[in-house]
Amino acid sequence: MMKFVEHKSHNLAPPKRYISGFDNQGRSIINELIDPDIKWTDVSNDSNEHSGQFSLVYATKGFPIDISESNDINFYKKSLQNGVSITIPGGSVMRVVDMAPGSTSPMHRTTSIDYGIVLQGQVEAIMDSGDSVLLNKDDIFVQRGTMHAWRNTSATDYARMIYILISSKPLEVDGKALREDLGGVNGVPRNE
Repeated sequence: MMKFVEHKSHNLAPPKRYISGFDNQGRSIINELIDPDIKWTDVSNDSNEHSGQFSLVYATKGFPIDISESNDINFYKKSLQNGVSITIPGGSVMRVVDMAPGSTSPMHRTTSIDYGIVLQGQVEAIMDSGDSVLLNKDDIFVQRGTMHAWRNTSATDYARMIYILISSKPLEVDGKALREDLGGVNGVPRNE
């Protein structure tokens, strides 16, 4: 069972999530099965320093995604109750992440392609080679299964990113499979 917390009171308002659906006649509606208020969990690093908050905006399993009879919504509801790792093998995850001022995530890798979009603030994407790039509001970073970390460059304000993570085949480099490695990211379940 996931432990949810209040959205921290800081410079960013909590976003809402709305989901479309269909009525009995097949007309488009705004689905009211799930509260639009997003649920949050605290995340920290190995030093147990608060590094921000994660939200699970949506999650699916399987490709193509089965949206008949609200199967995707039912999967998402279960994911909210039971929790999911950063990624879902054979699925997709959408998250909003609020990064605490001056925080840096642990170096980590997921078995996925991730589209990271800066919504607020400035975030540095750091590779394990030492390469890095500063991302400003509206910049997009495509992360392809690499070891990486995220750093909020502000000492005073939270930064916000939205991530869309899509499961990928495990990456092989020089005959060696590179598996998921969440490093010291605490507050999210691990994939088995």
